[in-house]
Formats: sequence, structure tokens, C-alpha cells
Amino acid sequence: MTSSQTTIYALHENPEWFPPFARAFEAEGMEVKEWLLTDGVLDLDSVPPEGIFWSRISASAHTRDHGKSKDYARAVLAWLEAHGRRTVNGRRVLELEMSKARWAVSKFSMPHTTFPPRL
Repeated sequence: MTSSQTTIYALHENPEWFPPFARAFEAEGMEVKEWLLTDGVLDLDSVPPEGIFWSRISASAHTRDHGKSKDYARAVLAWLEAHGRRTVNGRRVLELEMSKARWAVSKFSMPHTTFPPRL
């Protein structure tokens, strides 16, 4: 990595998910830093680091006992975007991921679904 290369921050909540991506970034000579969003404190008065922030937050985080990860991710992404940081899969994508209703009214194709889902 050169000193002028941009750092990529991988935001996620599943530690088992990260190693293959870390290896892939390393193979390409890219610096990637893991940002695990399972718990923590966000200082909204602080300034985020420079870099590209790649969100891999999952709508199924609660199934891994990470029930607060989605709200934490929303806050982190809002903070990053308010500071003009480049996000990949930012807040709008996260909201689509979290809501079948938002998918249904979007221009993205998706499998047929009903709302509310039949249980």
C-alpha cells in the first residue's frame, strides 16, 4: 500500500463474515480496516477518519444476538454522510435492506412478497 492510498473501512456486525473479504482486499494491495458494529459509543462531536466506508450491515443481525447493530449502523452512516464521507451501501441502501415495504415501492426488482408477511 502506498502512503496516498485510501483506507477502506468495512462496517459489519458478523465477525465470521469478514476474513474472506480481508484476504481479498489484501490480495489486491488495498488497506481495509474492520469496523465491527455490534456495540460501542459514537461521539457525534468527533470527526470521522478519511476513507471509504463500505457497509455490510445485515438485516438479519438480530438473529446473531446483535439486535442493536442496525440502529448503531444507522447512526454511524448518518454521521459519516453528514461529514461528507464516501459510503458504499449507505443509509438509503440500509433502509431498503431493512424494509420489504420499501423494496416493494422501489424500482428494484424482487421476488413476490406480501406485506405484512404471513407468519
